[in-house]
This record gives sequence, C-alpha cells and structure tokens, in this order.
Amino acid sequence: GMVGVPGQGYHAGSVLVLLAGRGTPARALARPFLRLEAAGFLVSFASPEGGPVALRLSGGGEVELPAPRGMPGAAPEPAPECDLQGESEGVRSFLADQKALARLKRCISINRALGVSGVSYDALLLAPGADTLQGLLEAPRTLTLVDNFLRMQKPIIAVGEAIGMLIGLKDGEGKAALQGKNVCHLEGEWTAVKHPQGSTLSVAQNIRVEGARPAELGLEGAAVVADGLLLTASSEEDDEALALAAEEMLTQYREQADGIFM
Repeated sequence: GMVGVPGQGYHAGSVLVLLAGRGTPARALARPFLRLEAAGFLVSFASPEGGPVALRLSGGGEVELPAPRGMPGAAPEPAPECDLQGESEGVRSFLADQKALARLKRCISINRALGVSGVSYDALLLAPGADTLQGLLEAPRTLTLVDNFLRMQKPIIAVGEAIGMLIGLKDGEGKAALQGKNVCHLEGEWTAVKHPQGSTLSVAQNIRVEGARPAELGLEGAAVVADGLLLTASSEEDDEALALAAEEMLTQYREQADGIFM
C-alpha cells in the first residue's frame, strides 16, 4: 500500500485529516495523530493543493516540511529544524515522529482524497484555525468531500472554526447537519467567514443559526462534546481530551461497522 491511501496493517480503520497548506496549528494534529496511530488507525492528511505543509507553532512561528526526498521509502530526513522550546510535549513528539513527518510530506490534494474517500476512509478530522477554514472553503471540492462523509453517516471530528465547514450541509437523512446537535463551547471571536452559502455571520453565530446547541462555558466537558457521529472541540488547546474522545468514538464506530461489513 502507498502512504496516504488506506492500506493493510491498520486493523482499526482510517482517518482523513483536512488542513490548510499553511497555518494549521501543529497542536491540533499532534495528539490526535499519535493516539489514533497507537490505537491502530491509519491517519492521512489532505490539503487543497496537496504536497508538503507548513504548520503553525504556538509561539507564532512555522515549521515547514520539505518535499519527500527521492522515492517513497527513502531514508527519512531529520526532523525539521525549528525552535520547539515553548511547544507542548505532544507537538514535540509529533514533529519527531518519522511516520507523522512522512505522512505530512505526502499530504494528498482534496481532489485526490475525493477519489478514494467514498470507499476508504472511516472518519474525517477537520483542523482548526481561520487560515484552515478559509483555505478549505476556497477549495471548490472540500464541501463535496465533507458532504460525502455526512451522507454516508461516517464520524466527523471538527475542531474550532472548522465546525463552520458543516454550515449549510445536510446529514444522511436530509436535515441540516448541525440541527439539534450538541456541540462544544463556541469562541465568540471566531472569524466571520464568507461562506459559499453566502452568509457573512461569524462562525459561532452561523452554528447557532443552524440549530446546534453549544455547551455553556465553564460547564465540565464543555470544550469537547460528542453527539452521535459528530465530535466537536473548542480549540487545539483541548488536544488531550480531543484525542481520547476521538479514539473512543472511532473505536465504537468501527465495532458497529464491522458487525455490518465483515
């Protein structure tokens, strides 16, 4: 099997992470990747253009991943040189993980992901950040990809602003994907996006208009909320709780799916 396409040896299933070519926070990817891979899930990345990505660090810097050297399976390059002093332990482990670096460098394009998603990936993770949301919404086929997962009733994990990608989409039964869904606490200052559906409300306002039920700030568990096949997290700061909840939800989904598909 080729890296970036669900292959053999991953008994638990596969997860596709959508991110921007630049500016997605490394912390949003780190713990979920490490935890899901350890649990036997194949985690692959897709961005609008595909190709190596530049991730945002919490100190404001970027870590840029070079294109893979030579052929797949060539000796991996050393970890990217950058100052990781202020980064979380999760981010440091992630950027030192050869498997993680190889997958990030072979990030596929949204178009290519669309070609394999229908049959292959079990779940979708939408990464946070205003840059991520804007970049993904500008890629014409992103919403088609998200729509496929909704219609096929597969788990979707949305972090921060990325919950906004579900605005205007319908679930497998034809009702608004966010309608009546319990979601995490919404950050008021989330960017106002020009969404393809024409609205320029802020992400948080739009999510409420769609009929979602955000958790109240300060309630225990408000930052990471699972409801059916939707898991939402307020931000990448909630990475440990997010990684744990993602593993639980996807494991449960696979156990049920195996009952149907085996």
